[in-house]
Amino acid sequence: INVHLAPPSHRGLGGYERAIIEHWRLYGVTVHHMIKVVDAGPIILVHDFPVPPHIHASGLASLAACYGLLALADVLTAPPRTSTGVSKWEWTGPLYTRAYLANLLDSRPEVRRSSTTKNPAPITINRTLHNQQAP
Repeated sequence: INVHLAPPSHRGLGGYERAIIEHWRLYGVTVHHMIKVVDAGPIILVHDFPVPPHIHASGLASLAACYGLLALADVLTAPPRTSTGVSKWEWTGPLYTRAYLANLLDSRPEVRRSSTTKNPAPITINRTLHNQQAP
């Protein structure tokens, strides 16, 4: 099992940065079975959460990690939602690579993961997961 810290619409790297640049209102984490192809295994669970205003990519990465841990705990402790343990969610879009991320950061240096904000607003993590059911 892998916890991919991005929604199924963003396979690979650079999800946090892309979400900030494109002003996504929702972000998410994807728990899936691993196969030999990167971020392509059968999806077990998708959990979306709101992107707080004025957050940088590094903050979104930390927030996604928290939700990813909660999602993994849910998968490991809750009974399977389907008889196969796999949802009907599917990966969409291309696999975003290191080259993609490097080009993205070169074009938008203000979005780098190391960006910080003075006195950022506190972020509340909703411990009750609103897991997405199959579309």
